[in-house]
Amino acid sequence: MNAWKCAKCGAILGYQDGDCVRIKYKDLYVTISCLVGVASIDRVCRKCGYVNVLLLKRKKPAQTVTSLREVVETIGNDVLIQK
Repeated sequence: MNAWKCAKCGAILGYQDGDCVRIKYKDLYVTISCLVGVASIDRVCRKCGYVNVLLLKRKKPAQTVTSLREVVETIGNDVLIQK
């Protein structure tokens, strides 16, 4: 797991583990995963205000997804769908 640091001041913005990024701020905890292709994450440093950009690339071969149901089945129990 690698720390994602601000390019200007070096403050820790989150932690990257392959094609997944974890961001925590006080009680907020967010995990961003790249399901297909490339994802761009912009995060403003709360210490210096610099806008940092991180590109996540899917390490596993991309799968052809034909429906939302397939995406949910691929993710597994990490998703809660409300009706």
